Amino acid sequence: MLKELLNSKMFWLFLATFSGFLCGVLLKRLKGSKQSSSAIAIPFIALFLTLLALNFVKLNVEYFQLKYTLMGLGFLLSCSILLGYVTFISNDKKISYFNNCAFLYTALCYIVFFMFYKNELPINTTSCPETKDIYLLLKKEDAGYFEINPEGIGYIGLQLFTDGFRPDFLSKGIDQGIYDHTPTAIEIPTPYGVVHALYFHSNRSLNQFSLEELVAQGIVKPDELKLGDLKGNQ
Repeated sequence: MLKELLNSKMFWLFLATFSGFLCGVLLKRLKGSKQSSSAIAIPFIALFLTLLALNFVKLNVEYFQLKYTLMGLGFLLSCSILLGYVTFISNDKKISYFNNCAFLYTALCYIVFFMFYKNELPINTTSCPETKDIYLLLKKEDAGYFEINPEGIGYIGLQLFTDGFRPDFLSKGIDQGIYDHTPTAIEIPTPYGVVHALYFHSNRSLNQFSLEELVAQGIVKPDELKLGDLKGNQ
């Protein structure tokens, strides 16, 4: 039950709001400010939501790099600064410019976090040696969970590949902390077309991987994969 709770976007939104409000109450008492606790809490809530977004939001769809999430948050901040100035002027400067911006940024963060929060999904690595990197090959059919074979190969559907998720690597039910939790989207040129995959590096890797050998051995079947240009195939 605890794991399901920690994988709930509503839990994290509630926690960020409650933590920010608690900080506002404490700061009001320490400083004896005349502002309400809610007003003081807004910047703290914005900070906690930003930290949550950096951990749980994947704005970059296929590529999962942190810079895209930072770019998204930067865009939200820019919009907040612009709209904050407009509302600051329209309200005859009754509410501080900083509070206007913080409130708008917080509201936008709530929306973005709710829309783009990514669930944690288990990847079963029990059959996979620790010396193998993991490759989730893009299949024609969608897949909801992953079983990694002894060659480090698993499969993923197009929706999860493009939408993103948070991987949870489990070997006999235990996360060994061996694999990178941020995947790299790669394209593997082959004689039968470009194969798309999400790549997870093992810190014990021996870098032994040849897709063509796996095809020759019948372990990977090209006719089950989604090949070529993804935009053209959608």
